[in-house]
Amino acid sequence: ASAGFPDATIQPIDTLSYQVRTKALSQDDQKKLQLTLAAIGQGSERQLQSIGPTIGRDLTRKAILGVGLAIAGILLYIAWAFRKVPPPLNSWQFGIAAVLTLAHDVLFVLGLFAFLGHFKDYTVDSYFITALLTVMGFSVHDTIVVFDRIRENLLRHHDWPIQHIFDASIAQTAVRSFNTSLTAIIVLVTLLVLGGSTIQPFIVALIAGIGVGTYSSIFVATPLLPVLARIRR
Repeated sequence: ASAGFPDATIQPIDTLSYQVRTKALSQDDQKKLQLTLAAIGQGSERQLQSIGPTIGRDLTRKAILGVGLAIAGILLYIAWAFRKVPPPLNSWQFGIAAVLTLAHDVLFVLGLFAFLGHFKDYTVDSYFITALLTVMGFSVHDTIVVFDRIRENLLRHHDWPIQHIFDASIAQTAVRSFNTSLTAIIVLVTLLVLGGSTIQPFIVALIAGIGVGTYSSIFVATPLLPVLARIRR
């Protein structure tokens, strides 16, 4: 701060390496920062990376494109995979419910990072986009497990009330979904505790996304089906 960089943040990468993050610097300011660090002690610069508006726009465009293509692919796949589901539901209702649930999960993780970005300087970068796409995969996996059991019960129990089929399907798959996600979260928490600070935002995004994905597959995706069925009628 005394050298003219009051907004700089310093994070340890490992025992002998640190990441210094500042606002955009001119070449003169970069040299000044290097001299400031050299005056503190012996060391060398490993990497210098500048994030400008062009890179920011390119990352935003790729993020929107990647998430959009993933959602479109998931919608089409579920509509095709559930094409033989019996009335009163149809395959597109399953697909729309899954996509709306994905939107819920993605918005939750984005909101969390907006909050953490204010208090812990978390940033949205390529690692975050990778985590977001991974979360979408986990989320739709849990959702399809429940949806597949709903389809089986619709085919097997024609005389059951539709609400009873939903409740029974959730009860039959909840423990499996919870255990699957819990094992993944245990591994991620271990990485969060033992891993370096550079991967911390990536791990936090995965933990939050897998947790909310497990919740949403039961409490968001399944209740959306009867709502969509009523809208169709």
